[in-house]
Amino acid sequence: MWLEIYVLTMFFEFISILGRLWFGSARVFHKKNKLLPFRIHHGYVGLLLVCVDLIYSFDLLFILGMSLFISDALHHFVVLKLWVKRTEFP
Repeated sequence: MWLEIYVLTMFFEFISILGRLWFGSARVFHKKNKLLPFRIHHGYVGLLLVCVDLIYSFDLLFILGMSLFISDALHHFVVLKLWVKRTEFP
């Protein structure tokens, strides 16, 4: 189970980095966009999936949820800290 979480975390982080390179900072997008004035980090979605897993005991939800949560934490507190010298959280 933890191997799948690790692999998915690296996949989600790779997609996050590519998105950042392609689109730039999401903070700029959300400041300009009046329809979506707030951001939902994929870590929040991950925590929601883990909570739902506590109710239904479905391993795939736990794997996806933990992968999303760890990827978001890794992205904000390691990658962005090294890349742009700030965490951009929240």
